[in-house]
Amino acid sequence: MNHAALLVADTSQGALASLRGEALLTHAVRGLICSGCVDLTIVLDSDRRLAESESAVRVVPGAAGRYRVFRGCADRSESLRRAVHVVGRTPSEVLVIHDATRARTPASLVEAVVTAVQGGAPAAVPVLPMTDTVKLVDPGARITGTRDRARLRTLQTPMAFHADLRPELAEHGPERLLDRLGAQVRLVEGHPDAAKLASEFELALAEAALAEATGGSR
Repeated sequence: MNHAALLVADTSQGALASLRGEALLTHAVRGLICSGCVDLTIVLDSDRRLAESESAVRVVPGAAGRYRVFRGCADRSESLRRAVHVVGRTPSEVLVIHDATRARTPASLVEAVVTAVQGGAPAAVPVLPMTDTVKLVDPGARITGTRDRARLRTLQTPMAFHADLRPELAEHGPERLLDRLGAQVRLVEGHPDAAKLASEFELALAEAALAEATGGSR
């Protein structure tokens, strides 16, 4: 096994926000390491946040010697392309792309997408059924129809790609590459805990859920 994870710490979306006294980035890296599926985690962040990101990762048990923190770009897509080039210098079989704001993602979900790629799929992503009604509108914001939500899914991370797809990942980015791969992508069942924590309200809900799960202890 030799797998690498790419983690873009977009601090504008709160990767260093606190959850139960730790940065979301810390929680996210812990989940990757606890999965037992990731040998190297590459974190990209802005210059002014590199030291904070380094500290957030360094405190994770088992992280020593298994992570690198590099300068990313203001644009998320460009940061991912840079991360793919960085990891290209490290032999790997599977590339995992994860979002630090999905800090409560279970380690089992990381294992599920990696296992799917190891089993022969070029890529694997977790998805959840769409539960909201989705309306189609025209340029004038007038409703023109209703989309059948039975065929809609919301996409989560981590996404996993076979390492042979590095050039395509660098060129197209993960979301567009998934579209190009189409039916070849293996869909695995997502998890409610893998939701993004990108607002104060979402963080408060996560805090409450963790407090309940631990009986209020920290």
